[in-house]
Amino acid sequence: MRWPIHRNGLLIRVLGILFMGMFLTTMVWLLTYYQRHWNLIEHRLAVQTMGEIDFIVGQSPVNITKNYIQEVEDNFLILLRTDSVKDCQKNPKQSSSNNPYFTAKLIKASPYNLNIIGETRQYITLMAIKNNQCLVFDIPLKRLTSTTSYIFVLISFGGTIIILIIASLLLRNQMRPFVRLANLVDSNSKNHLWENAPNAPYIKPSGSHEARQIARAINEFYTRIHQFITERTQMLSGVSHDLRTPLTRMKLQIAMMPQSNETTRLSNNIDEMKNMIDGYLQFIQGQGNEPLSECDIEGFFQEIRDNWGGEYVIYLHCENNARFNIRKMLMTRAINNIIANGIHYGSAVWINCRILHDIITISIDDNGPGIPENERQLVFKPFYRTDKGRGRIKTSDNKAPKNFSSVGLGLTVTRDIILQHQGNIELGDSPHGGLRVMISLPL
Repeated sequence: MRWPIHRNGLLIRVLGILFMGMFLTTMVWLLTYYQRHWNLIEHRLAVQTMGEIDFIVGQSPVNITKNYIQEVEDNFLILLRTDSVKDCQKNPKQSSSNNPYFTAKLIKASPYNLNIIGETRQYITLMAIKNNQCLVFDIPLKRLTSTTSYIFVLISFGGTIIILIIASLLLRNQMRPFVRLANLVDSNSKNHLWENAPNAPYIKPSGSHEARQIARAINEFYTRIHQFITERTQMLSGVSHDLRTPLTRMKLQIAMMPQSNETTRLSNNIDEMKNMIDGYLQFIQGQGNEPLSECDIEGFFQEIRDNWGGEYVIYLHCENNARFNIRKMLMTRAINNIIANGIHYGSAVWINCRILHDIITISIDDNGPGIPENERQLVFKPFYRTDKGRGRIKTSDNKAPKNFSSVGLGLTVTRDIILQHQGNIELGDSPHGGLRVMISLPL
């Protein structure tokens, strides 16, 4: 299972803490032990080098030959050359140094009358006068430092990096149950699995003790939610059944009475009450456990328009077509709720759909009175109805859909269905003068 590493994730933070701790520890260790050790080694190398030069000066013959110079170079790895005393005296006692660190080491280690007359990136040049001859020594800088020092530093920081890599692998393995736990919780919440399988082990406890404890707590939390929803649904189903019985008796009694305006209005009130009870029960029961099915976008909306028949004016336009996975009955219910509102408060509905960047964009427009901008978020609340505009207006030439009741649950149910499909719904102004409902769904 691929595990994306987030910039602010727990793994990055733990590794950052480990890195800072090991880096500071390594730096303190290098600055205390290693620096002192390095200084001691280089001081001893400088003393040894100056002792060898003093030995060469003391043992040098009166006439220095090329063989002697080659012997010094082979045995001591020091370049030797001779010069006239007059030319040597023209050089300053001590020249400016490009490597003052090593120059200071030689001066500190030298008990002899030697002058440093020059320095390059590879050599330090010393001068000594003996037997009216000027002996010039070119000392390689590699003789004054330990070649294994840099390897030691590399091993120190390389070991830190290796430890961090091993720690990251171990930590990633320990944190994998938390990532799996988060994904399962998110999937169960979006798919409402906790409503349908009360006795199933929703999340299998695994990993460390803390991860197992969290998994068990979430499973218990899901069970309590399911029990609450089940008890609430059963109670409301019973209430709905109890209310339908007297309403049916009242309907029969009105049917046996002489027909008049009063009985007609009373019968309409009973029908409205029945529709309100059905809508409320349908909202409380949730969205069910319908599985996902693959549908053709244009065919899906064409089927919805055909089911409304030729009695209502519904225009459909799809710019492009594809197949997408939805819960067909639920999505049909959501779209029908929007169309019913548009037909009830207007005279026509326009449906447009297109696909852009793997997102299906659906806009449903009507030519009704619309909804004020300051109430467009409030209408998604259960039982909310606007006081002005669409909430109480019905045009005289409107052909209202059958069994339509403005209870205030249509947009609430629609939003829940869209969110269950990981989509989004917004309200805006229609170019036809009414309301525009914009729905976006992942392809």
